[in-house]
Amino acid sequence: GLPGYVNADVVLRDSDDQLQRVLRADLDYRVSRIETDASKGDGRDGNLSLDLRIGQLERLLENGVEIADNITIVLDSRDTLELNAKSAGSLPNGFVGSLVIEDDGQFLVDLFSGVWNLPENATEVIFRSLDNAPLKLTVQQLQQAVAPYPGFSGEIILEDSINELSNYFASNTQETTGQLMRIATVVASDLGFSIDPSADLLSLSTDEFTQLQAAEAVIGRELFDGSIVLDDASAPAVAAFDDTRLQFSVAQQVTGQAVGEVNIEQFLEQVKNPTTPSDFNFDVVDSPALIREFLETADAETVPLLSRIDSFSGHYDSELTLSLAALEQLPAGVSIESLVLEVNQADLDNAWDAQNTQFILGERPPDSI
Repeated sequence: GLPGYVNADVVLRDSDDQLQRVLRADLDYRVSRIETDASKGDGRDGNLSLDLRIGQLERLLENGVEIADNITIVLDSRDTLELNAKSAGSLPNGFVGSLVIEDDGQFLVDLFSGVWNLPENATEVIFRSLDNAPLKLTVQQLQQAVAPYPGFSGEIILEDSINELSNYFASNTQETTGQLMRIATVVASDLGFSIDPSADLLSLSTDEFTQLQAAEAVIGRELFDGSIVLDDASAPAVAAFDDTRLQFSVAQQVTGQAVGEVNIEQFLEQVKNPTTPSDFNFDVVDSPALIREFLETADAETVPLLSRIDSFSGHYDSELTLSLAALEQLPAGVSIESLVLEVNQADLDNAWDAQNTQFILGERPPDSI
């Protein structure tokens, strides 16, 4: 009955039943706020809440009508309200019902400021990413989002300190056992170097990989599930790590070779590499001429390295012909395939032990030649 010439903001205050009836049709454009008046009783439905269908609530929100904080809006159980993050943050605190919040991943995270800025009585909330971007949350944010809110349609990236992640997974065993597939990626913010969780291959230094393993042991969950290459490690160093994610680079292992099967050049490179375990021994396979030259020219730096060799063999099991001087450099434990000793008369005279009537050929028994 308000005259049309009265062009002013109107606060509509009445019983919940009366407001529900008015809201079945388009509301007068002058209404800027609605309030319930409890003094008028709980109406025929026996409650003071405003029971609305989805269309009624959407019209209120679209028209910018302010809903008083004392109003409890109960969305019909058959309906689900879909809106963006900004609109969700503007919902009245008294909203009760199902929500689907669709927006870009970062806008969804913006709903958080200590607690999720959503009605605390919402019966179900689902986040849906419009740009297919993952929802990046801290442990505190995730804990707010998990209960009572059940889900997010995309992937969740959990990023926090190693200590926070460790405490979270220690007290949420369902996450580590795979019963909840909410968290796709875990990122340790204080790891000391960055990891791209979506990458198929990760290149790390040996120190970085050691830090990664240590952090994963504390957290109780892998931080990267792709392949990893150690760009500064030798092949034996890679093999020494008990981690199936590691793979050899082309430089670390020639195709077809076993770890530790090397030529002279590779042996010197790998045995001097500080990442190679000190107890790792090699099988050297090279041309007989290069092996002989290597042994005959061994110096004070090279001779101690010979203890790191298990065997010498020529390509295609060819005979390995050595001088007596070269043979004397080898520890007795080094195996040699098809060894031929090349000597002159002076060598034989010097090697002969008349007392024991045998040749002394370094640490190697004569019947091995």
